[in-house]
Formats: sequence, structure tokens, C-alpha cells
Amino acid sequence: MNRVADALLGQEPKQRLRTSQQLFATLLFLGCILILHYAATISSAPRALVWVWTVLSIGAQLLFYGLVRSGWSARTAEPSLTVPQIVVAQAAAAAAYPLSGPLSPLVLPISMLILVFGMFRLSGAAAVRLAWLSLAMLSGAMALAVWVWPRDVALPLVIGHWMMALVTFPGVAILTGRISTMRHRLREQREQLNQALARIEELATRDALTGLYNRRHVQSLLEQAWQRRQRGGSPFCVALIDLDHFKRVNDYHGHAAGDAVLCAFAHCAEQGLRTTDTLARWGGEEFLLLLDHTDTFGALQVLERMQAAVAQLLVPVGEELLRVGFSAGLAASQPDESLPKMLERADQALYRAKAEGRGRVVRV
Repeated sequence: MNRVADALLGQEPKQRLRTSQQLFATLLFLGCILILHYAATISSAPRALVWVWTVLSIGAQLLFYGLVRSGWSARTAEPSLTVPQIVVAQAAAAAAYPLSGPLSPLVLPISMLILVFGMFRLSGAAAVRLAWLSLAMLSGAMALAVWVWPRDVALPLVIGHWMMALVTFPGVAILTGRISTMRHRLREQREQLNQALARIEELATRDALTGLYNRRHVQSLLEQAWQRRQRGGSPFCVALIDLDHFKRVNDYHGHAAGDAVLCAFAHCAEQGLRTTDTLARWGGEEFLLLLDHTDTFGALQVLERMQAAVAQLLVPVGEELLRVGFSAGLAASQPDESLPKMLERADQALYRAKAEGRGRVVRV
């Protein structure tokens, strides 16, 4: 069944949705075509003309299905081809009116059903335009029925049908337009809600000053890496980084200068990281670097590249250019070690790096 569904609808989600809607519309209108074909066969209309109408109507629906299923319609401004389908379907329904003889009233509900399909895509104005176009085509078909086969359809009955269409077609179009407008508004509200949720999530996981991940979020990432390691996964490393002599920057240049140094360091340090690395602000002038799927040798290489890049960094503060340096303590994961213990080792290594003269990486 899955193979059949894939063959009929495709596999790409948006394509599959469009094709399923198109197939449903095709099957529904094919049923309407069979009903109208029956109506036409019991009328006095020429059989050859009835069969030509039937073949053309079925062919048009299968063509639309093929255009959507093949993906060709995705190249157009309206991938669902809603407007062309409604126009063609209404033309087929109008053409069936003079062919249906005594059962011509069946055309009216079918035409209204065709308009209802527009509620999924059409704007209010487009729905009204299609309603008037449908009414114009049906009016011409009614006049043709009275002129060509007056025995099958009496004039008073045709007038009654026309009056009913004159009232119902615009009404259905207006309701369809309103429903479509409501759907559009709901879609916009959903998109705005998704954007707001994404913004809230970003605020909850990012440091407001540097834009790096905050301590809460990186703790979650650390926990995930540690659990993978306990299950026999690949090793990871953690480096605690502290900016050297940062207190002097705040004392001599002010907190605004300190903020500028933090932001400049965060931007520079993040540029050279791999996609598997995560740099987060741990607190104050301290940062934490999570190097997932990495051993000690690989982690040292990353930190060396970071030190080389930061060494070239000059942060403008007033008329001065401040240089930035950092010390780091590096700890590699061990299968039988808890996460707090690992972080404690990294902190001890950082303390040693600062005690031994700063500007260096100490591993434990």
C-alpha cells in the first residue's frame, strides 16, 4: 500500500499534499462527470457530442492530475492550479447543461461544489470573479439549451435555474472568500506564533551580550554528551576559558569596554570552531568550550588555533586598541567519571594555567 501511495502521490511532503488534494478533486469530479453523462444519454442530444464532452472532461481532469503529480505545476505561481482547474471544470459543467435535457438541474449543485473547492486557495476577490465567470458560462449554456433543444428544457424551468444560480453563485463565492480569508489569517497567526516561540527559545538559550549559548543550555549539551559517553559513545573534551587580566579592562576603561572585549572575543573565537564544537558563556569573563567527538589531541589543536586567532585581535576602546588573551583548562571525558568531576578537573587545570603565567592551555 505504501508503494501504491508513493506512486500516486509522490514522496516529497508538499508535493504529496498537493497531489492528494488534486487526486481527491479529480475523483470527485469524475463522479460528477459520470452523473452528467447519464443525464446526457437520456436526453435528445447527439450521442457523438455526449461522448466528445465526456472524453474531453475526463481528459482535462487527468491532465491536471498529471501536471501536479509530475511536479510541473510547482514551477508556476500557483502550484495547485486552483484557478485553471475551476475554470475548466465550470466550463465542462456549463457544457453539460444543454446536453442533460430533463436532468439539467443536476448541473447547479455540481457547479456550486466546484466553487467551494476554491476556499482552500482563493482570495475573496478571486472567488467572486470566478463566480461571475461561472454564472456567465452557465447563462450562455442555458440560452443554448433553450435555442437548440427546446423540447428537453422548458423556458420557465431554465429561467428558474438561472435565478437560482444568480442568487447562489455569488453567495457561495462570498462565503468561500470569507473562509479563505480566515484560513489566511490563521496561517499568518501561526507563522507569527512560530516566530515568537523561536525568539523565546533563542532568548532562553543565548547569552544576551555575546550571542553565545548561555550556561543553562550548554549544561544540557554537556549532559547529553556525557550520557552518550556512558553508553559507549565517542569521547569528548571540555575546556574552561578565562580572559586574562579582564578585571584591569573594567577598572581602567569601564564596563562598556569590558563588554566590547567579551563580544569581540566571542565573535573571534567562534569563527574557527568546527560544527561539532560549542562555545558558551559560562559566567563573567569565563567561557566553556565543548568539543564533542574529540580526544585530547584534537582539542588541543582547536585551542591552539583559537589562541592564534585571538592573539591577532585588537579591540578599539576610545583611542586605544586592547589586546585579548586567555588561559584554558582542558579535561577529557573518562568512562567512569561523573560530569561534575570532569568540570572540576577542567577548573583545576584553568587555575594552574593562570598560576603558571596565563596565556596557556593546561590539560589534565
